[in-house]
Amino acid sequence: MGLARSTFYDVLATPADDAEIVARMRAICDEFESYGYRRVGAALRHQGIVVNGKKVRRLMRAHDLQPRRRRRFVTTTDSDHDRPIFPNRAKGMVVDAPNQLWVADITYIAIAARRGRSRGTLRSLWRGGGCGQARRSCARPPSAGAAARSRWRCPSA
Repeated sequence: MGLARSTFYDVLATPADDAEIVARMRAICDEFESYGYRRVGAALRHQGIVVNGKKVRRLMRAHDLQPRRRRRFVTTTDSDHDRPIFPNRAKGMVVDAPNQLWVADITYIAIAARRGRSRGTLRSLWRGGGCGQARRSCARPPSAGAAARSRWRCPSA
């Protein structure tokens, strides 16, 4: 006959119609609502339905089976405290040159060895007004025009 013996044992692939695929995808997405197209495709393959990833994405988009993303909210600020709240003295101040206004910002940084420590950083409100070093040579030259000031880089950075 001219056929290999493995042909006898080969399972004929019957293509599943889109309605059956969507029904199974709905069942998977109802059970695991955060599954994206890759996990849904893997679950379909686990059930014995081999579907191209592009088709899974197209059907999920068409039938509104997009994954529900859960974002964790990490609280780093406790605004409900009895300590005094200091006024913002920089509010309404017009900054038109470098080194006119410097503010302190306490940023929470998780360090593995020292957990829960804070590190204070100084930030200038003047964009690119200096590299952060306390040297006069790092300040942007005030005599330069606007185009030259926008291209200026700190010599020590």
